[in-house]
Amino acid sequence: MIPSLIIFLDLETTGLLARLDFPLEIAMTAVQTPRFNVVDTFWSPIDPGGLKNPDGEDWETRLADNAFVTEMHTKSGLLAELRARKEGDPYATLKNAEARALAFVDKQVKHVAPNARGERRPYLAGSNPDFDRRFLEAYFPALARKFHYRNLDVNSLFILRELLADRPKSEAAHRALDDCEQARNGVLAHFEWMRSVFGAART
Repeated sequence: MIPSLIIFLDLETTGLLARLDFPLEIAMTAVQTPRFNVVDTFWSPIDPGGLKNPDGEDWETRLADNAFVTEMHTKSGLLAELRARKEGDPYATLKNAEARALAFVDKQVKHVAPNARGERRPYLAGSNPDFDRRFLEAYFPALARKFHYRNLDVNSLFILRELLADRPKSEAAHRALDDCEQARNGVLAHFEWMRSVFGAART
């Protein structure tokens, strides 16, 4: 059965390795198919607090070792927002972010058709859902289990357009909600490009 709703998800992190790095921001955009109309959105900062990775580093130490990511999150304004919320703000904690993210997905799954076991699991979509799923499994395991095993990897569409039409992907904003929207727009742009190449679908 074709899903009637999918969820774009994006995480901003201190780096690329879920085993060693930390999530700093999460966002989701739920869309109805086949037109990809936005149903609802979710956003939360994440303060990993006193968490340590297996090497004994906290998130700020890990970030300090990665000048590229530090510059990226400074330029986007994410670091300033995180540090402004850091002093005793429960809204930004990892536990609170997970609870609210779970509530958001639970609210959306009523739009998803049940599978053979009666489960309602939306597809996970985004510019790099494999990457995001690894961090979900490490830091938000209950949230990871909410999603279908299938991914809609929008980067694959960007790569196809780059290879076939020499149209590279535009630079990401490196803010979670903006990047969800960029991924959604990337799908819509791919639809338009396919129509321009192959013509409108016959009914």
